[in-house]
Amino acid sequence: MTPKTAAAPDTDANLHSLLEKLERWPLSKLTQFPGNPNEGDVDAIAESLAENGLFEPIIVQRSTGHILSHNHVTQAAERLGWSHLDVIPVDVDDQRAKKIVAAANRTAELSTRNDFLLYELLADIEDLEGTGYDDVFLEELTARVEPELPEVGEEDDDGGVVMEAGPSGAHYAETPEQESTRGNRVAGEQSLAAKGLAEMVFVMEVDAKSQLLLDIEAMREHLGDRPTGPLVCDAVRIANVVLEAAKHDSPPLEWGKILGQAAIRVDGDAA
Repeated sequence: MTPKTAAAPDTDANLHSLLEKLERWPLSKLTQFPGNPNEGDVDAIAESLAENGLFEPIIVQRSTGHILSHNHVTQAAERLGWSHLDVIPVDVDDQRAKKIVAAANRTAELSTRNDFLLYELLADIEDLEGTGYDDVFLEELTARVEPELPEVGEEDDDGGVVMEAGPSGAHYAETPEQESTRGNRVAGEQSLAAKGLAEMVFVMEVDAKSQLLLDIEAMREHLGDRPTGPLVCDAVRIANVVLEAAKHDSPPLEWGKILGQAAIRVDGDAA
């Protein structure tokens, strides 16, 4: 007799059961979690609440009223004169409550930031009020992801000289000394050839480089977290499929199918 297999949990049902616990509590009923190690920026939180409202509920321990996530939202709400907050009370013991607080703090610390994607996000926002960022930060970020190009004839950070744009439209070329140094370095790295690797140098405008980095980051979402070289190769091959299809005047409705086939072909070759 075949044993019965336990049914997989209905994750949607679990989600609904959590949302059904949403309640509106007075601020007087909420208390800071004792010993919370994080010190939030209450001013920035208050600015966000005033501009955007409360867009996620507070998690609290029902038995104590201790806040398990977003501890400083209550302080910001008090500054704004709010009297209530939307909360989700959870029935957990003190040991579980401490683990939830520790996990909430730690997962926030482990996050990393992609400056190029952050720049793209902030540059597309008309008014930074309520985001926690300001125009000064955006100017500094812009300088990092889109550095100003030295004038023609000036020396760049690598010791090369900026030259007039050539037929390719590029504004930079290696000096003979740099080319020789790079060639000798590459020649000495026999491990590259041993590993079946090769080096290619692309000369492009600074704006084109910034956009390429953004595009590569977006490609990783679709093609996986591969090294940059294979990602660029995949993109070129997909573009080739699309351009080939364009020669035959493929109907617009077929473009999704064409791109899908191209991606499958790339994934299949990579495997």
